[in-house]
Amino acid sequence: MRITVIACQVLYRQISFLSAQSKNSIHTVYLPQGLHNTPQLLKKLLQKHIDEESSSSFQPEAIVLGYGLCSNGPVGITAKNVPLVIARTDDCIGLFLGSQKRYLSYFNHYKGIYWYNPGWIEWAFTPSLASYAQREKEYLEKYDPETVEYLMKEEKSWTANYRHAVYITSSVYDSEKYRSYTRKAAKDFQWNYLEAAEDHRLLKKLLDGNWDDEEILICKPGRTFAETFDHRKLEAR
Repeated sequence: MRITVIACQVLYRQISFLSAQSKNSIHTVYLPQGLHNTPQLLKKLLQKHIDEESSSSFQPEAIVLGYGLCSNGPVGITAKNVPLVIARTDDCIGLFLGSQKRYLSYFNHYKGIYWYNPGWIEWAFTPSLASYAQREKEYLEKYDPETVEYLMKEEKSWTANYRHAVYITSSVYDSEKYRSYTRKAAKDFQWNYLEAAEDHRLLKKLLDGNWDDEEILICKPGRTFAETFDHRKLEAR
């Protein structure tokens, strides 16, 4: 099967690794990390690339989205000529952990988790004293010191809502530098440091075409993603 994957940049290492082993022919398009913060832009870019890839010379038989519900970014996306496939998970954490069920087990057991892994540390803003110092420097280039002080106070205030820093270890690529980065962030913010092993099960199902309705939704051409407000996350209408 020919599959086009449109995914968040943080999944680059995992998707590259699993694509090389898949029986399917896979073409991948990566979008910038952080689009879940602007869901309307995420929706616009997803639809744009879906439309372009549907009629590309690669001629995909399906388009897999390397996203979860992700702030409702996929809601309203339409499959025009090619089926769209997406995991029934809140966001990419479920993809890294291997299932929405495992994701929820951590969420229910450990209140106030902030997640770290190589992909997020490489591509996203992850809280640490070093990252805040860099952000403050960037703000000082744009704003006056009083405004910067206010902005930094607001940015740091949410850290009080967290209790645990969980580093997701990876068999694809792991780094003691990133593990140490997370440990130091936990110490700086007085959080507990924990580790969770990455599980490729759900991502592998997506790339290998093993699409069961329980964990994975197929949106057939002519249908649109809609939120269900229950454990299914999304449906095709």
